[in-house]
Amino acid sequence: MSEWAIVVLTGVLVLVSGYYAWQNKRMVDELRRQRMEQRRLQLYERRAAVLRGALRCLGHITRVGGVRDETIPCWLEATSEREYLLERDLCEYLDEIYNKCLLAHTLRNMLQDEPVGERRTQLVEEESRIVGWLVTQSAEIRRRFVPYLRVEE
Repeated sequence: MSEWAIVVLTGVLVLVSGYYAWQNKRMVDELRRQRMEQRRLQLYERRAAVLRGALRCLGHITRVGGVRDETIPCWLEATSEREYLLERDLCEYLDEIYNKCLLAHTLRNMLQDEPVGERRTQLVEEESRIVGWLVTQSAEIRRRFVPYLRVEE
């Protein structure tokens, strides 16, 4: 085989291997892009699940007019992954709601043994104030979740 043919064949091999290397890089880049998109969607879904669960609990409080026994475990289940998915400000807000739920639930339980009188009236007023605040949080929690659920192109 002549030197000229070897040079031509070598050039063709370089071109072909360069083309395949370029194609491989494109495929790797596309796979990386797809994985990043998949991670973004999974993060969105997990965050949305926290919001849906929290709204379900707040809706229950609104429907029954107070914090019942099943509300506390419902809230804990809905927000159990908050530290891994959300920033500190939103986690603190979710904890504030949880603490108010606990307080309202405790006040409700204290009412059962309290006879009619001034102390009972104070407990009822305090529970009503807290439940009233909890009922208004559905709109606020949605507003606070907007930055976490915004879908960007």
